[in-house]
Amino acid sequence: KILSALGRTAEAEQRLRDVFALDNIDNSHFALAEAWLGQLAAQAGKTSEADAYFQKAMTARGFSALDQVEPMEEACALYGHFLLQQNRLSEAEQRFREALEWRYQNSSKGWYGLACLYAKKNDQKQALDCLEKALDSWYPIPEPILEEPLFKKIRKTKRFRELMAKHFPVSAKQ
Repeated sequence: KILSALGRTAEAEQRLRDVFALDNIDNSHFALAEAWLGQLAAQAGKTSEADAYFQKAMTARGFSALDQVEPMEEACALYGHFLLQQNRLSEAEQRFREALEWRYQNSSKGWYGLACLYAKKNDQKQALDCLEKALDSWYPIPEPILEEPLFKKIRKTKRFRELMAKHFPVSAKQ
């Protein structure tokens, strides 16, 4: 994540590929590595390649469900955001709801994804309801919310300002 955020995508991709080379025995974290390879491919404009990585990440693995919760929750959310960018809204919703299922409806990533989806559909009430659930489920930092282009309209609402002030009191004062 860090290398990608720093714009060092080639290095990030190589590190992810090294995961498979170092430990070629399939494990629950392969799904997350595949999802991040999908994310990198999407950022590079390689839509078909990205979709293939994400679909592979969604492949059921024969591990304990407890071992799969965190990597699968994140992989589902990443795939959901990719699908949202492709305007494949019903598929995106399915992946965000799957992220919720991995955390028994307590996935900040799943709720945040649904907030983005409803914002894209111009359903402000649903977007704010889902954003509130994401924040209540522990969404740790305000910047992605404040910078999310899909939230442009809801950022103007009183309810949005109240949610941000409640969950990020220091940021709200700045």
